[in-house]
Amino acid sequence: MQAQEETTIKTVREYKLEIAKNKTNITGKDVMGMTVNGTIPGPVLEFTEGEQAVIHVKNTMDVETSVHWHGLLLPNFQDGVPYLTTPPIKPGATLYGLRAQKPISDIQYMKAMIPHHSSAILVSNNVNLKDPEVIKLSKEIIKAQEKEIAQMKAAIERIENNN
Repeated sequence: MQAQEETTIKTVREYKLEIAKNKTNITGKDVMGMTVNGTIPGPVLEFTEGEQAVIHVKNTMDVETSVHWHGLLLPNFQDGVPYLTTPPIKPGATLYGLRAQKPISDIQYMKAMIPHHSSAILVSNNVNLKDPEVIKLSKEIIKAQEKEIAQMKAAIERIENNN
C-alpha cells in the first residue's frame, strides 16, 4: 500500500472578478472594451504555493466569455480556452474555481510556457499586418519567442540530464 501525500492548506485566498463591457480609453479615444473589475488589464491575482485558490468570475456582459489563466498549473478542463478545453461563461453566469496551489518544478513551468510562446509565433506569422512599424515589431516578437523557446528546451534538457 502506497503512502498518501498529506496536503495542508494554510491559507485560502479568494478573489471575485467581474467581466463587463465598459467604456475605456487606452489610446486617447473612448471605446467599448472588455474589462475585469473595471480595468484593462485585469487585476493580478497572487498566490503562494500551498494556498487554496478560490476564484469567482461573473460575466455581466451579454455575450459568452472565458478566462485563460497564466501562472497557474490547472487541469486542462480549467485552462479557459472556450469550446476547446473549458465551457464558456454564459451571460449573467458566475464561474467558481477552487484549486490548491501545489509546488511546481522548473521543468513543469517551462513545459507550460512553451505552448504560449509557440502561440505568439503562430499568430505573428499569420496576421495580415500593413503598418511597417507593427510588421517590424511582429518580426521581433517571433525572434524573441523562438530564442526563449530554445533557452527553455536547453534548460529542460540540462536539468533532466543532471537528475
